[in-house]
Amino acid sequence: ASSNTRNHLAQRGHNKQGRHNLRQVGLSYVLDGEHGLSLCHHVYAGNVADVEEFSVVLT
Repeated sequence: ASSNTRNHLAQRGHNKQGRHNLRQVGLSYVLDGEHGLSLCHHVYAGNVADVEEFSVVLT
């Protein structure tokens, strides 16, 4: 029995390099404007557009 399972966040999506055959995940950060410290982060599936996910994170 194999314990190797696929990650549900790693999905094929569009990326800037045009490598649509690779799986990817999305990661967004909220940073402190003064010091650049990470206040929180959000990981999302690679087949979700950034625009769609940012509206979810901001609400």
